Amino acid sequence: MADSAVTSAQQQTPASPAGSLNEPPPARPFLARLLAETRPAVAVIALSLLACVAGVALLSYHYSLAWVPVVSAVLVGSALAATVSFGLSRTKSPAASHGPKQGEVRTQATTPFGLANTVTMVRASMTVALAAFVPVAAQLQDSMLWVLTVIAILALIFDGIDGYIARKRNECSAFGARFDMEIDAVLALIICLLLWRSGESGLWVLGLGVMRYLFIAASWKITALQAPLYPSFRRKLVCVIQVGALCAMLSPLVAGYISLCTGLFALVCLAASFARDVIWLLAQR
Repeated sequence: MADSAVTSAQQQTPASPAGSLNEPPPARPFLARLLAETRPAVAVIALSLLACVAGVALLSYHYSLAWVPVVSAVLVGSALAATVSFGLSRTKSPAASHGPKQGEVRTQATTPFGLANTVTMVRASMTVALAAFVPVAAQLQDSMLWVLTVIAILALIFDGIDGYIARKRNECSAFGARFDMEIDAVLALIICLLLWRSGESGLWVLGLGVMRYLFIAASWKITALQAPLYPSFRRKLVCVIQVGALCAMLSPLVAGYISLCTGLFALVCLAASFARDVIWLLAQR
């Protein structure tokens, strides 16, 4: 009687699949894994870039610039989205590094995007909008240059807002700091390209945009330059001077010798700041 009861209970209890507790889940394709791990940021990235492309399309239509800026915005925006998504997928939050708690089933990505990174993403979209008009910079009217100047100034203002939000909401992260820094560098480079392509400044103005990338290239050869730098208010101030000067030079209000002197002053400040950091890093060897 007891044997029949045990047999009946065993028949009613579903058997667990063999090895389900010990075997790791099957590996997903890279693209599927990338989308899953960056799920919290996908909507922000997509909406920001869609708004950017729509704005570029409206400006291109209004100023009869054909579809070259729109195509440029799509290409640059796609590259930006892929880079940000890949960077997020390589970032692990504290919860992710320790794994899920006992009995917890993780059903969503563990890398938060946050409000601060959302503001930085808006800045990135503004940078994409500026980059879209680089191929047609020589055709831009003064009114269009004013529009681009306002976009660049807003991007500069947002540069201070995202950092404040990150500190206020405790959203500071290595990814956020790197994201913010890279957008700063790309923004400066894009404005330099606009100034050069429009004929407002000579080839020398690209020095304000490529100096950081020259520093990175040098660090591949000189390993001492790869060491971390100490926090410095001077670097933040020089960054503001750099982008602020570029915004002023982009506007039709500043031209001729005033534009030249403004750019050269910013270039000297930037070069002196990099020189000081390089000397300090080399002295630490």
